[in-house]
Amino acid sequence: MSETRTTLLGGFLTAIGPISMAVYTPAMPELVRAFGTTDAAIKLSLSLYFGGFAFAQLLAGPISDAFGRRFATIAFLTIYVLGSLIAALAMDVDWILAGRLIQGIGASVGVTVARACVRDQFVGPQATRIMKYCGVSTTSRLDGCRSR
Repeated sequence: MSETRTTLLGGFLTAIGPISMAVYTPAMPELVRAFGTTDAAIKLSLSLYFGGFAFAQLLAGPISDAFGRRFATIAFLTIYVLGSLIAALAMDVDWILAGRLIQGIGASVGVTVARACVRDQFVGPQATRIMKYCGVSTTSRLDGCRSR
């Protein structure tokens, strides 16, 4: 892949997680009212999202190594869309919690695969530049690649 294509795809994949939070958090007070629940229950959806996001990164890396970057990306993005649908169609707060957990699991592929794709193809200053544009701060890790 070209540097531009890698940068665009990496940026898109990396942005999925933060965008999911930026779009969701302003709606939290309305979700409390709409579902007749507590602030704590809706805030739990943030914890579940971050928990799924953090845990699944441990799986996304080995899966992308074993089955390929493309397969892992498509599989995890499918999980993300499924979680989004569950949360969007939720009839009570329990479904939102489940949907957000699943969404976090799916979104975890972004950082992992973006980093791996850059590392697979580029080294040194070129890799650092792409990572900077993608918003993944791994400069210290990439500095070690220069000597390779």
